[in-house]
Amino acid sequence: MDLDFWLNTFQELGGKIAEQMKQYAGTVDGALIIGKGAGGDMTLKLDKIAEDIILDKLETLHNNFDLEFILVSEELGIREFGNNPDTHIIIDPLDGSFNARQGIPYYATSMALATGKTVNDVVLGYVRNLANGDEFHAIRGSAAFVNGQQIEGKDVEIPRAFVFEAAHNKAGLKRVEPLLDMFERARCLGSTALDICYLAAGNIDIFFYPIPSRTIDYVAGKVILEEVGGVITGMLGENLDELTLDLEKTLPIVAAGNPGTMKKVMDIIQLSRI
Repeated sequence: MDLDFWLNTFQELGGKIAEQMKQYAGTVDGALIIGKGAGGDMTLKLDKIAEDIILDKLETLHNNFDLEFILVSEELGIREFGNNPDTHIIIDPLDGSFNARQGIPYYATSMALATGKTVNDVVLGYVRNLANGDEFHAIRGSAAFVNGQQIEGKDVEIPRAFVFEAAHNKAGLKRVEPLLDMFERARCLGSTALDICYLAAGNIDIFFYPIPSRTIDYVAGKVILEEVGGVITGMLGENLDELTLDLEKTLPIVAAGNPGTMKKVMDIIQLSRI
């Protein structure tokens, strides 16, 4: 498997999607609801534009170059290209659709490549901030990069920045409350993929998704985070590696930039029984 080829492909797609978002993000036209995606969320025209760019490229790779893979997509669902291939491509064409619709510059495209059907099989992660152009990527066992510069992991004695995603879920927000006193500031930013990448880069100290998540939401960021020494698990410390790459909701997740910070958060979670 040529990982450099796939990284270049993901970067090409990220650039093309970013160009289209400049035209449609924050517009009435881009906010049009045109259906419902395989993941259950409403599909905006913005989502469809990103999806079409990706699908066109993948169909070309399959039809013209005989590449075989299974696509797992937020919008398209699970689609097989070839005869029972092992390779999986996991894509969220537009993570943070609400932000893009509102013209809030914090939304991304997220892509990952796996040699099999579980989280542990993911070998390449790529995330692009479609609003400001920040690009994150990592190859398993290599290093993680932002805008071409290697990311160095860092220890944080006093965690300050806490980011969570809970939308309007009241049960999720109740789980967030016990952690608030641990941090100087808490923010809900609107893109799980970007949250995990900025965590890897050291801009965020802890990320918490307090409601059941899907593997498609975080696998690209997980590779990037782990390559800098970060940690991501289920809310109660569950190992995520054997989860299937699909659209099913499974576990709430917690991520930290280093094991020490993760332990502090896990101690609070266990004491508060959230």
